[in-house]
Amino acid sequence: MKISYKVPLIATSIILVAFAVFSFWQYNTIKKSLLEQSKQSINETSELLGESVGTWLNERVDTMQGMAEILSQDDDIDKADVYRVLNSTRFNDLVSYYYGALDTDGQAISPTWQPEGEWDARTRPWYEVAKSSNKAMMTEPYPDSQDNRLLITVVSQIFQGNQSIGAMGGDIELADIADAVNAVNFNGSGYAYLVNKEGDIISYPDQSLYGKPISELYEGAVPTLTEGFQEAMIDGKKVLTAFYPLDNFTAIDKSWYIGVVVDEAAVLAPANQLGKSAAITAVIAAILSSIIFYLFMLSSLIKPVNALTAQSNEISRGNFTEDVAGIERDDEIGELAKSIQRLQRSLKMAMERLSKR
Repeated sequence: MKISYKVPLIATSIILVAFAVFSFWQYNTIKKSLLEQSKQSINETSELLGESVGTWLNERVDTMQGMAEILSQDDDIDKADVYRVLNSTRFNDLVSYYYGALDTDGQAISPTWQPEGEWDARTRPWYEVAKSSNKAMMTEPYPDSQDNRLLITVVSQIFQGNQSIGAMGGDIELADIADAVNAVNFNGSGYAYLVNKEGDIISYPDQSLYGKPISELYEGAVPTLTEGFQEAMIDGKKVLTAFYPLDNFTAIDKSWYIGVVVDEAAVLAPANQLGKSAAITAVIAAILSSIIFYLFMLSSLIKPVNALTAQSNEISRGNFTEDVAGIERDDEIGELAKSIQRLQRSLKMAMERLSKR
């Protein structure tokens, strides 16, 4: 292979390697920066979401606690008293349905709702939760007795003096919470959901996963309920996931967490695009640099060398009359031209001496 081809090829290779190393460093730097920025943004959004959901739930728990305290001030509580307290608050703005019942018969007491068929509050999950605590609490999700909608209920015991004589509850449709949580999409790169401390899904964009363990959501290794980001797989895609406890919401037996799922490819899309652009730029730059370098060599080195080669060939054939090109240059080509000129003169003088003998 001619030097005129080798040198540009070597130069192109060096430029490509240099651009590749720089692009790789730039890609990893931007990738790390994007991940850190995204994680910080997700952390802030998730913490705000957790505070918002906790405040939303606590408002309903506090209202129920206040109703129970108002009712406990009566010395002789009957159904009319329960009805009066339920009907005199703004509780209907906070829940879908609200009701109470006494231990004597378990029949519904409600200004807004009457159950169909045989219904006994004493057999319902919310009643048992209310009876298990001396303060207002929230139940875990359970199916409604009438239409199997998933509900959570804010509940409280009804006390007459120190004696528990019944319970009150207010239903919250799980969809109401799910809509608020699922509305967060982290700039289109992911979503949030609710899960309890045992890993049971409370709300999720796909409602078929309600009540299912997170092991049915994640493929392979199941992430732990910690705030730090963990790599996981969902539907064959690599995702980043983290969990944020609802620290300001404690009125439930099993702590709740905000679960976050972020598509890693979506987060890194700008870095990947930059990497592709950098690779294309490197190739184009290498090709342009090679062309420029080749043209420079052609005019500054290859053509003068070819001319000196032709001059040397003429001298070898005994032609000493041609002027040697390039002797005016101050570089290595000029030095070579001067050497050939001296060789030409020496050979000419030698030939002239030989011809006189």
